This record gives sequence, structure tokens and C-alpha cells, in this order.
Amino acid sequence: MGVNFNAMFTHSYNFNEIKAIPDTINNNGQMVYLNNIVYENSHSKWELPEAYSELDFNIGGFVTVIGPNFLELTFGQYLCSLHHVIRWSTFISNKEAQMWLRNICYELSSVLGNPMYIPDNYDDCLTFVLEEGNHQDVNRFLQKNFGSPNKTIESLNEKNEDLGFNGYQGYYIDTFADLKKE
Repeated sequence: MGVNFNAMFTHSYNFNEIKAIPDTINNNGQMVYLNNIVYENSHSKWELPEAYSELDFNIGGFVTVIGPNFLELTFGQYLCSLHHVIRWSTFISNKEAQMWLRNICYELSSVLGNPMYIPDNYDDCLTFVLEEGNHQDVNRFLQKNFGSPNKTIESLNEKNEDLGFNGYQGYYIDTFADLKKE
């Protein structure tokens, strides 16, 4: 089993605000990376499946907004996880894939703030999303296991096979200094 891309964001939205996010993304002409490429067998628009209700969110603790291009946003009470099927190693080493995902995260940052990029095999981080964890919980876990954030995305490729995370180590907080438009 491989390790996929994951980005963590913080949020303070209630269920009704989360329910509005697909429309916000779908109707925002500025969010071209979130909307413009649709692969076969993929959703064509962002949507919150009708099966989800406010009760699911309040009792179950999370809902997932499904987007085009096999993108998913899972909203917990305080955290949001963006997941994609692109492998973590591809995100780190392939500039085209990296820029596509970074541009998606850049567009999402207008409603969710800056992301932390972490491989999806850091199971504790997903647990924080699903079980009402917050940004401080994620930071404590990451600091304890990896220390300070990596300074570059490329440095995330340095493996340590002694670690229990498929050898991957570290995380990166993107401020998008190189993408911000004047």
C-alpha cells in the first residue's frame, strides 16, 4: 500500500457553513485549479453528498466534501484534510504534480488558511480530524515525532527507514510566498 498526498488546514466552520463551501468553490471564477480539470470517472463539481446531515456532523464528527479530480475535503470539528490519490513521493519529486496540488491548496487557503503538507500515513493526524482534534494537537504530534517543519518540500524526500512512517519524515507549512499574486 502506498502513501498519498495530504494537506491539513484549520477551520472554525459550523455544518451550514461547510455545506456552503462546495457552492463557494464551484461558483468562484478565481478558483481555476479547483474546478478546471475533470478526469473520467471523477465528479465534475464539488459537492457534499446528500446523505450527510447536520446530525452526522455533530454525532459522527466529520463530513467529506467530494470534488473533481479525485480530491476530497474531510471536515472535522476544527481541522480539514485535503486528500488526493497522488503519491507522496510524486508530490515531493514531480514539480508538475507538486505545483498543481500547491495551486489547489493556495486557492483553498482563501477560505481555510495555510496548509501543512503531511503524508497520509501519519494516521494520528487523520485521527485528529475525525475525533475533534485541533491545530495544537497536530502540532504537538508533529513536533514530538519530527521536530520543526521542513524548510522546503524537497527536503521531505529525505527518508529515515528507522521511522515507523514508511520511512517518510517531516512536514511542510506552505505560506505560498512564491505563488502570491501582486
